[in-house]
Amino acid sequence: MQHALPLAHPTWGREDHHDEQGHRPIGRIGRRSGVYRWPADSAMAATDFISYGPSFCTNAVRSNTRWPAHPAFSHACDYQIRLSWGKYTRMGTSLPTLRRATERDHDVIIGLIDEAADWLRTKKTDQWTEPWPSEEDRRHRIMRDLQAGKTWIAWDGNSPVATLTADSQHSHQEDPVWPHATRQDKAVYVCRLVVSRGQAGQGLGAELLDWAGLNGMQAHGADWVRVDVWTTNEALHAYYIRQGFQFYGYSEKADDYPSAALFQKPTDRIQVTNRALFQVESEPDY
Repeated sequence: MQHALPLAHPTWGREDHHDEQGHRPIGRIGRRSGVYRWPADSAMAATDFISYGPSFCTNAVRSNTRWPAHPAFSHACDYQIRLSWGKYTRMGTSLPTLRRATERDHDVIIGLIDEAADWLRTKKTDQWTEPWPSEEDRRHRIMRDLQAGKTWIAWDGNSPVATLTADSQHSHQEDPVWPHATRQDKAVYVCRLVVSRGQAGQGLGAELLDWAGLNGMQAHGADWVRVDVWTTNEALHAYYIRQGFQFYGYSEKADDYPSAALFQKPTDRIQVTNRALFQVESEPDY
């Protein structure tokens, strides 16, 4: 199966990987697993690690850049670099495992969406009160992305705890939501990001966004990670701004499309650190 965006290899085989005592790994366990084994006298002895992010991180700050102000804010918002995305996560721990979803997972994704919709009904928003534009169309879109290999699910044992769909191509190519001037940009488009209520508030959604953006940057030079957000859900707009996203503006399709608030984040503002909230089962290549 061909996938639109081959994501980066795990960061094995690089000379810049060391443990706290300066040791390098003595080898990978499995050609594509990205798992390291460290020397016996190492601070990480007897422990296997998987790297699910690129080996580089950036502290670049465009302090002279001013972003368009979102209506919910009275000032332009500079990006805040998040310092909580893990570089390594130990295999065999209780961390959720991110796996590519298959057609068999269609109802799993619907279940996560329905759980989120039930919670949203307790908030001041009309988001997902009904499937848009219809339940049949929603099921078709989900299945299309599953068949294309664009959707991932994070599993905590046998329980799904999060999902996202990501692609290097605009997810509405037939009727684009992002304006024409942006369509030549190298970007990763994320949609259908859902985190279960049991994992809410722990930063898992933000970590998944960073994971998609960083891998897109390493794989094909993506400059942006982009999302289109429910137009009337101002609390969700504020969430994305807190995660370092820029409010780009409203789509020209706002009259006909309910997620017309456009947000983007520069991929070179994402920084990898030593805290991890999930592990990736295999080499991502969506």
